[in-house]
Amino acid sequence: MILQSVLTCPHCGHVATETMPTDACQWFYECKGCGALLKPRAGGVAYVLAAMGDALSGVLDVTIAYPEHPPDAMLWRLLQGKIPRVVVRARLLPLPADTVGRDYVEDPDFSARMRAWVDRLWQEKDRLLDRLQGPAGS
Repeated sequence: MILQSVLTCPHCGHVATETMPTDACQWFYECKGCGALLKPRAGGVAYVLAAMGDALSGVLDVTIAYPEHPPDAMLWRLLQGKIPRVVVRARLLPLPADTVGRDYVEDPDFSARMRAWVDRLWQEKDRLLDRLQGPAGS
């Protein structure tokens, strides 16, 4: 099993080699060059679901919003107590049907379905964050 991943930030071009955890799924990666939050690609999600799908009961989708605050240095501001309101939404999503043992690279139907599923999740999350980020977000 290969545990090393080479990650290249699409925003600043920073390249980092990271060791992936073996006891959890890491869905996000914060670029050490510019701080951008990198979203997973469908291939990585498909790989985890195909390899571990029979051991998973679902996907926990967590969205955290900091209404009325720009995203820069958010964690530091939160730790300083300068963010008075944090909104968290969590939902357990069912696994997409027929994912266990599928091959993202060799099965074009499976890869198209996974890309559509991940893209749809990100679109939903972006819409939710837009609603939560405003002053009236809840």
